[in-house]
Amino acid sequence: MKRFLISFGIFVFLFSVSCHKKPTYEPANVVVAIAYKQIGKPYALGGKGPYSFDCSGLVYYCYKHAGYNLPSTTKKLKKVGKKVTGKLKFKKLKKGDILFFKIGKIFGGPNHVGIYVGNREMIHASPTKGVVKVYLKTNYWEKHFKYARRVIY
Repeated sequence: MKRFLISFGIFVFLFSVSCHKKPTYEPANVVVAIAYKQIGKPYALGGKGPYSFDCSGLVYYCYKHAGYNLPSTTKKLKKVGKKVTGKLKFKKLKKGDILFFKIGKIFGGPNHVGIYVGNREMIHASPTKGVVKVYLKTNYWEKHFKYARRVIY
């Protein structure tokens, strides 16, 4: 009986040790978690955090604190990573992708960015509402969407 209990104890110990895996580090989840922590902070043109943000400053801040050195302007962000899609196709998007929009009648390319957080949602810095999470499957966002770029593979 003693031998059985010792064998059983060793089995239980080895089984419990082998079942506990270290959590996998997902850099995109870190970017998204940092973005969520910024919700509610005010908008400020040129703001790069930590107390206020503009749209590209929010992307810059979240990626910087996840260990990535990205530019802090929408114009320069257009060149980072790899283009994922030119249409708002949610199946192609992954958490952490940078979404580019053309809002208003300003000449040139995209002038607004946000971070895709999954579930057809994005976190961005709105000039009127500050840092917010929005649902993208609307006419407004679909109309203004230009493309997405992926920095984290």
